[in-house]
Amino acid sequence: MPGSLPAPSPPLVTNKQLAVLPFTAPSGKPDDIVFGAGLSAIVATRLAAGHAGIWIVPEADLRRNRVITPDDARRAFGAPLALTGTIERPDGRAKVTMHLVDTGSGKILRSGLAVSAIAGGTLQTEVMKQALLLLNSRADTGTTPDTRTPTAYDHYVLASGYLQRYDQAGNLDAAVHEFQQAIQLDPACSLAYAGLSSAWWRQYRSAADPQLLERARDAAMRALSRNLGGVQMARGEWNDAEQSFRRAIAPLVRSIRIWVHSIFFWGVTMKPCRCWNKPLS
Repeated sequence: MPGSLPAPSPPLVTNKQLAVLPFTAPSGKPDDIVFGAGLSAIVATRLAAGHAGIWIVPEADLRRNRVITPDDARRAFGAPLALTGTIERPDGRAKVTMHLVDTGSGKILRSGLAVSAIAGGTLQTEVMKQALLLLNSRADTGTTPDTRTPTAYDHYVLASGYLQRYDQAGNLDAAVHEFQQAIQLDPACSLAYAGLSSAWWRQYRSAADPQLLERARDAAMRALSRNLGGVQMARGEWNDAEQSFRRAIAPLVRSIRIWVHSIFFWGVTMKPCRCWNKPLS
């Protein structure tokens, strides 16, 4: 069963930098490596969007400075804490082991374990619960899943992993494909549309094809028009819809709106918007 591994309980983590490092895959399988990178990026984004007490080092900065280990994070950014993890996906199951590490001493302060019976099923919920426990946080941000369709979530995580490595040949095409697969399986997955917009935008920056920019804008607007609460309302699940709106829609809409505005900013000025370089709180 998912749960925290025995470990001492440090004080509440606040007002500190945290580097969420790419989750590694002991199997060495390409899909597992990409899945781990995508999952860690999602964790970082969720923490940044809803945990005001911690500043998350942007993933792009980690990659640009080739930060791989907790010590790298301390040397490059002075981050006192790092969140590391390993991902295993044997026989359709997904298991993620995470560690909160003191970058100065290398000591593991806390460890957590998240498991799903079917890869992607409740994995996001369990991973976020464990991440918040590691930080000794009372917040519930990020525990609402981006999609309740297990296979759609698998594609979404893989797409996010490919997108994190957009500078490698073929990865943007792979990201577009995986985001589209996630959308096909769950048309209500807002963040899959947002990710698809991002992938097309990066393709536009490389190819300068106006059609790619239009696709990016269209996907971003579709992201704004979909949310889990709306789907639950349509199903008559009023209590669940209310909880989804309360716990998810505010940070989700804020993040996607920033992305939509940055897309239009780029299209008008041909300059990147720097709003994503600032921590979300």
